[in-house]
Amino acid sequence: TPFSAQTYYAFTISNLPASSATDRFIIIFKQATMLPVTFVNVDAQWNNKNIAIGWKMQDELNIAGYTIERSADGLSFTTIAGNTVPENTGGNPAYQAEDIYPLGTTSYYRIKALETGGRIFYSDVVRLEMKPDVPLITIAPNPVTDKKLQIRFINQPPGKYRLKVMASNGQEILSTIINLGPGLDLHVVLAR
Repeated sequence: TPFSAQTYYAFTISNLPASSATDRFIIIFKQATMLPVTFVNVDAQWNNKNIAIGWKMQDELNIAGYTIERSADGLSFTTIAGNTVPENTGGNPAYQAEDIYPLGTTSYYRIKALETGGRIFYSDVVRLEMKPDVPLITIAPNPVTDKKLQIRFINQPPGKYRLKVMASNGQEILSTIINLGPGLDLHVVLAR
């Protein structure tokens, strides 16, 4: 019979020997919730120009889904991929996802697990250094905030680069030329 803080159960003691035995009743207190999800391993590796993120679970049950989060500083994370459907077999499954738009700088990754009951658990954070030979041009933030756009040129040859920023309706918001010299890599552009 399940008990709560207000459960009363009536019983009587008679002259029968089993009625007054010291081991007649045993009350077992047991936590009713599942143990937190256990991340066995989380890994991030370069895979050509993308980043492969993998993780392995232990005794996976009652998980609604996983999302992959990324950060440039290891503190502020944003979701980059989500809705990985768990196996929920009680086994030790492994999962894979890809960051197809890497930051081009040192990146930090973690996995967010959502239990079916609504609780959230996070994996350890893994750090991945920038791949030195990958040429990239990154633009942040997206969407633009405070009319400031940061453009980072990584492993790009010096020269003139034309930048056009278009609104979702196709309207040109900004057009400018950036002169990239040797050793320069970060430009801040103010939008109108």
